[in-house]
Amino acid sequence: MPFIKQRYFVHTPIRAQIFLMRYLHYTPKTAQRLIAKSRFYENDEYITKPSQIISGDITIVVFKGVTRGLKPIYENKYFALFEKPNDLLVHPKNIFTEYSLLDEIKYYLGKEACLAHRIDFATSGLVLVSKAKKYEQEIKELFEERTIQKTYEVVVEGEIKEKITINKPLKKNSDINSKEKVIVHKYGRVAITDISPIKYDKLSNTTKIYAKPKTGRMHQIRVHLNSIGHRIVGDPLYGVSFEISDKYLDNKLTNEDKIKYLGANRLMLHAKQLDFDFKDTTFSLKSEESL
Repeated sequence: MPFIKQRYFVHTPIRAQIFLMRYLHYTPKTAQRLIAKSRFYENDEYITKPSQIISGDITIVVFKGVTRGLKPIYENKYFALFEKPNDLLVHPKNIFTEYSLLDEIKYYLGKEACLAHRIDFATSGLVLVSKAKKYEQEIKELFEERTIQKTYEVVVEGEIKEKITINKPLKKNSDINSKEKVIVHKYGRVAITDISPIKYDKLSNTTKIYAKPKTGRMHQIRVHLNSIGHRIVGDPLYGVSFEISDKYLDNKLTNEDKIKYLGANRLMLHAKQLDFDFKDTTFSLKSEESL
């Protein structure tokens, strides 16, 4: 379990945030976040305010990464690159999450290392990580300002013969009778994806393609491809029945069921390449894996 309890005894009353900063060397922002997430206790009672005066038995719940051998595939002084397997969270959902990519990030790179972006649980491929707080915001801005080009390798149903630009607005789905989290909607946010075919497989009637999102909407590639009749093979949410999606989310589908109902035992979506300029250098980082 990556979250552990650290115990202390405070002899002289002191403000909670000051204690964290002065004695445990937390930054003001990190100290406030710890308190806001209810991971700071005084005599087994939650500390709710940074200004709260504390004394006596103190418990802090902190994240301590454990490794399963997933190392960075590239790193320099500013950032590192991980190859995330499919069906792995990049970040723990809560303190009961047994393992996520963040475990490996903290284990290999230290407590200042931070995710620069995220990819879905079911998606495999490249994840960029800043190695120190002083580089974190600058690296995150590459994604926020869309100055980084992401390329995904995808396998879809049916044949795609030529390049396509899908320009359809997307909106979060409010329909409780659907498992699709995002839908195409005329009042949604602008979403654009460029599609390039790589190879068509006649036997399985599937096409391997490259997808380059020009915007960063939730499930953008998955929704866009399904909207033009080319559902991603293995997608458990888009282009399948409510019943199958429900069973998938309840973890009731075996690998054989996934192959039967979804076309594959995993989502065939892989973050293949990142291209960007940083610190006067052009980077073209490619995944060592392929679908």
